[in-house]
Amino acid sequence: MRTSRHDAPHWRNEVQIVDEMYDSGRFAMPVHYVLSLTHECNLLCPFCFLEKIPGDRAMVTEDWLAVLDQLPPYARVILFGGEPLLFPGFADVFKAAASRFRCSIVTNGTLLTPETVEMLVAHDGFCDLNVSVDSLGNWNRNLDAATWQGLLDGVRLYNDLRRRRERPPRLGISVVLLDETAEELHDLHRFAHEELHCDFVNYCLLNGAPMQLADVMQPFDAIHAPATPPRYEKWDLILAQLERNRRYDREHGHVAYLRPKLIDVNEPSPTEALRVLNDPAFTPERYGPCKMPWSDCRIHPDGHVSACLSVSFGNVKQTGDLAAILDGPVARRFRDELRAHGPFAQCHRCVFLYDRAFDRTAAPAVAAPAP
Repeated sequence: MRTSRHDAPHWRNEVQIVDEMYDSGRFAMPVHYVLSLTHECNLLCPFCFLEKIPGDRAMVTEDWLAVLDQLPPYARVILFGGEPLLFPGFADVFKAAASRFRCSIVTNGTLLTPETVEMLVAHDGFCDLNVSVDSLGNWNRNLDAATWQGLLDGVRLYNDLRRRRERPPRLGISVVLLDETAEELHDLHRFAHEELHCDFVNYCLLNGAPMQLADVMQPFDAIHAPATPPRYEKWDLILAQLERNRRYDREHGHVAYLRPKLIDVNEPSPTEALRVLNDPAFTPERYGPCKMPWSDCRIHPDGHVSACLSVSFGNVKQTGDLAAILDGPVARRFRDELRAHGPFAQCHRCVFLYDRAFDRTAAPAVAAPAP
């Protein structure tokens, strides 16, 4: 996939590695490893897509450390959940990951104690903290005033400490687009930059199909089941707010990302092109080749290994051999069918889709004027 000048250097390098893997047709270990350390979470977000059913054999710290021992040197590790900071062995897993790989964390931000923040910033391998904030006060996630203040305190301490590093880790604010928060999208966007001093805002939609990033494994053929994504009633307002945010970013030199990538929100592309994302019809032909099984590996709390849809390639808790799972018959079938036929029905509105306009062979994007 073609990258842009707005992408972080390490992301551009990772895209190049994935493209080479995809083009070669030979098996290689993926680049990104999403370690879902736990199903546990201290919040009850109404739009959460995880069923959070505890596995019979949940991974423990030693299991996750064994996984890290099997990753390639070019790996990037993303610690995820549930809420990853609730995992009892989080510090041990984080230190092992950040001492050997580029390491990112996705968190709801409510458990960023001074001790935790100091630990994160102390490791040079730590590159991204992604905090989920959908509204001012995160009221849609049912935060009370004290919990919201704790989140703000943790982020502000993180900002203070990260500036002391020669190459500071980034701060991203991840926003789920929702009808109930549509009116305040611009105010939130400004708050993220002006008060939280984030490096980027990342917008994503509600999952378009039940199998996307889910934690309960399904039969392989379920990937072909038709999907009807939840419809936005305030989509026009959301598009208007995104356009307003883009004008603000261009004026102030900020960066944002939107997934699925139908436009580059940092370039002067028409926001109207996003209208199709609220359409119940799925036209896979408009999207570029999906390379997620070459790019990403997800390991769930019970040890099941998948790519993006909830089809288990095998269980690393049971077998202990991640490479054998990723080069096993289910994983090969998944990659072969995806390469041959394009996105599956359950890929509708997947955050990893991108328009064919962003293929490497497409015409170069129009450069944005300097801010």
